[in-house]
Amino acid sequence: MFYIPVHTRGRLLQGAIDDLNEPVSDEFSPFLICIQLKKYYKNIDNNIYYFDEKKILNYNNNLKNYILIHLDEKFIDIQNIEKDLMSSIKNLSKKTNKKIIITAFNNDYKYYKNLNIKKINFHDLSNEKEINDKIIIIENIPIVNFFYFIKNSYMNISCHSGFLIHTSLLLGKISVDIINKKDEIWLNTWTPITKNYKKVYKSNTKKVFNSIHKILNEK
Repeated sequence: MFYIPVHTRGRLLQGAIDDLNEPVSDEFSPFLICIQLKKYYKNIDNNIYYFDEKKILNYNNNLKNYILIHLDEKFIDIQNIEKDLMSSIKNLSKKTNKKIIITAFNNDYKYYKNLNIKKINFHDLSNEKEINDKIIIIENIPIVNFFYFIKNSYMNISCHSGFLIHTSLLLGKISVDIINKKDEIWLNTWTPITKNYKKVYKSNTKKVFNSIHKILNEK
């Protein structure tokens, strides 16, 4: 069973576990945890804070050790994103010699539509025996299966996509958080600070991706 630590560096979830006065183990009942969490959140159901890793679909598409970039609405305030994103992604791929998987969910923003990259809907992924494209977009991945892509990556990048960043850090992955500097203090209250957590401040697109490349060179 896999648990996502959320809210103030996971302290509420840990508090819920502590309230049970029972030892924590891999077999710890998610149902009991959910009961405790409902003390804090009245509108949750039993599926919000956990899922069973054994039920996650696996794919034999040679997808391992790639750079994952999740594109959403938080990218729109990066300077020149509509003009420079395509070239920046290509340059990152060329400099690192790594496959890049881009994920998006119902993304209709112009910067995303401008990307001239092969797109595969998640539900069609099983039809792809092998994915040889150096850069590819996989669209509309269900959140449970998104875990699989985070787990098998080398590095995960987003503009503070909550599920991605927390899951990535929990799995010990290099996790790049592209943020506005003015939001840093607030975001620090939600994010566990580890050696794998890397911040990149929003500026122009080329500078952001150059910073990501420098982080890769640190490893």
